Amino acid sequence: MDLHQLKDLIKTEYSASEDDSAMRKRLLDVIDQMVMLQLYGWMKLLGRMKDSRMTGLK
Repeated sequence: MDLHQLKDLIKTEYSASEDDSAMRKRLLDVIDQMVMLQLYGWMKLLGRMKDSRMTGLK
């Protein structure tokens, strides 16, 4: 799995886990690890997640 696939998977799973706070916490932990490893593209992923939360999109 490459980084682009991982980002897409995290975004999809985060959107689908609206009612599952434990899953969201695990996904945010993965994003934290991506940030610590300075993996390219994590800011864009966070922006998309924030945008979908603000507009109510899944």
